[in-house]
Amino acid sequence: MNTDYQDFWLFMVRAGFRGLRPPRVPLTDSMRAEVLEVHQQSFLSEWKADPCKIDSNDLDEGDGQSPPKRYQDDPEYRTLEEGDVDSGGKVEPKNRREAIAGVQAMEDGTVPQLYRPTPEQVAERGTMDFIDEAGNMWDIKSFTMDGALTDEMAAGQIQTWVNTCIKADYGIIVDLSYLPNARAQQLLDALRQHPGYDPAKFAITRGQF
Repeated sequence: MNTDYQDFWLFMVRAGFRGLRPPRVPLTDSMRAEVLEVHQQSFLSEWKADPCKIDSNDLDEGDGQSPPKRYQDDPEYRTLEEGDVDSGGKVEPKNRREAIAGVQAMEDGTVPQLYRPTPEQVAERGTMDFIDEAGNMWDIKSFTMDGALTDEMAAGQIQTWVNTCIKADYGIIVDLSYLPNARAQQLLDALRQHPGYDPAKFAITRGQF
């Protein structure tokens, strides 16, 4: 591709022209693990809000129906938001949190194309947040913490959470949208230092609000 066109598309994507992005290329496990490692090393430095002041239960911009502006016109967001079998198609704050994390993880390049599972897939394989194009199951794990917790108390909560995620037999999208940077780093350190940590199983993301 001509370098001028490369620069043009890079600019368009960074500027947020989401509907014009080029087709997403399916990732192999090794490619995804490599992208994830690079992403995890750099993502905290790119987050500007510290501490994070987003209320995980108030993602509707005040009218009870609209997602954050960045995602409003994204058809993939709408598909993930409205397709939750558990909610019967009803849009709730939980659906928005999951859809934001799913779309952002796809944009980050740490997961393949995601879909909401069909009722038949849920009946056959159990409840899950998403299923990817290869048929792998993914669950969103959003983490929130009381800002008044001491480091020791927070470390205990984080370790319990990490132990639970490590045991899962499906992919985990770790959504750090509602944690301040210091706690997010604390959680990531605990996750990566766990002897059972498999980088191909975890995708780390944070919504852009």
